[in-house]
Amino acid sequence: MRRKVTLTDVAARAGVSSTMVSYVLRCGENAKTAPATREKILEAVKTLGYRADYAARALRYGDSRMVGLVLPPLQGYLSELLTALDKSFRKLDYTLVCSFFESGSRLPQTFSAAIERMYCMNASAVITPTYQNVPKSNIPVVIWGNDRPDYDCVFPDKYQFGIDVIERLRALGHRRIAAAGILQDIRYAGMRDALIRYQAFDPLYILKAGAVSHDGEPLMKQLLALPVMPTALVCHSDELAVGIIRAAHRFGVRVPEDLSVVGFDRLAIGSSMVPSLASYDQHFNRMAELLAEVTLNRIRHPELPLQRRSVPTEFVPGESLMSLSGAKLSAPQHVYSIAGKSGSCARFASTVHL
Repeated sequence: MRRKVTLTDVAARAGVSSTMVSYVLRCGENAKTAPATREKILEAVKTLGYRADYAARALRYGDSRMVGLVLPPLQGYLSELLTALDKSFRKLDYTLVCSFFESGSRLPQTFSAAIERMYCMNASAVITPTYQNVPKSNIPVVIWGNDRPDYDCVFPDKYQFGIDVIERLRALGHRRIAAAGILQDIRYAGMRDALIRYQAFDPLYILKAGAVSHDGEPLMKQLLALPVMPTALVCHSDELAVGIIRAAHRFGVRVPEDLSVVGFDRLAIGSSMVPSLASYDQHFNRMAELLAEVTLNRIRHPELPLQRRSVPTEFVPGESLMSLSGAKLSAPQHVYSIAGKSGSCARFASTVHL
């Protein structure tokens, strides 16, 4: 029987240490090492047919080194988060495994089944964004995206976002402000509280909607059925905002002249639209770093008090938002583009509070 190729074999062939091999395989092209060294290691892996032994690694470390992600069907914002999470956990030598649940009426049972799959796989921890009750287990669960007092959690400060977006729109002269999305989310409480302070809250302008682009047309029909159209709409996600802008075009509603639109997520697609999308950045890279930190803290120190990490959101201008004086709020190219995204994160680094 052929002897199993080990990390030591790869290191010997590449002429580097086993530690260097482990680091390069874990971090890939993000490894801070000379390109020539990385190429030698990858060539040795390919030539020798090396495959990591996850069972041996679990025995060595005392846990499976696997973190389960239990998620709803993939949307634009989730793909961005997954990319950032994969980068953060690979640095820590952990592997991500995904299990998905359905939305709508089947959410409770499919969520429970997805969580149980992670438990059966003996994941070291599970990350999920759900509001649902989580089946009990000795495997730690970290909540992403929502503030849950009974779990470790990492979330954008959506309540403050709700206040900020209303303040911003009012400063631009908007008085008929609508919001649409998944209404149990805390952001709508923030918007409601801000509107009540101005004695401007109207429940007709708080509309239940989905969060993906194909929800835009039915939402547009809801807006057109109102006694008076709003001048501004806050969307639950950038995807919904994209859908509403497309639907507005079909129905003859001009964006932003008739209806200003604000999204939430800062997806790359927003900068390539006409008009470009005004949005709020929830900083997926920073969120992923904090999720990795909180999850590893819980795995290694089960006795820790509950961890709660909140990340401020940041407004990103776009042409879909206009003041009632007629000025479009266009974003400078270096602020709002795929290439310029890191500039925003640099500004954010001085404002995050943990």
